[in-house]
Amino acid sequence: MLGDGFLHRYFLNNGGKRLHKWFHYFDIYERHFERFRNRAPTILEIGVSGGGSLQMWKAYFGHGARVIGIDIDPICKAHDEVGIEIFTGSQDDPALINQIIDRYDAFDIIIDDGSHIMRHVYDSVVVFEKRPQGTRQTSITTGMGYAEQE
Repeated sequence: MLGDGFLHRYFLNNGGKRLHKWFHYFDIYERHFERFRNRAPTILEIGVSGGGSLQMWKAYFGHGARVIGIDIDPICKAHDEVGIEIFTGSQDDPALINQIIDRYDAFDIIIDDGSHIMRHVYDSVVVFEKRPQGTRQTSITTGMGYAEQE
């Protein structure tokens, strides 16, 4: 059963940018992310798409949250706004990864909903550092059948 938490309500009432998430994710997100609300976390989301989730994270985490997005589609750069910064490129591009690491060092929350290629997800886990009390969510789980190679 779906909860009635902030993220679920935000999704149902979203009048902003396109937001695509599975309904059952919201309860999971709230359970793991609640402790970061109103603490100015730094969030990395790999896979920006319509930009709606970036705005959702900004609203959910409150004042001072820094939301960083990565997407291969240059049009996603249009989602830049105060509190949201978009990097254009692939999550497996070493130059892009180094640029992000040099700028942000580590993240409180890392959400990987990018290429869905196992090697990319693995590499992102290895290269993007999570703060000691941070958390990570990926779109890959056992049996999902995503490609292991490009």
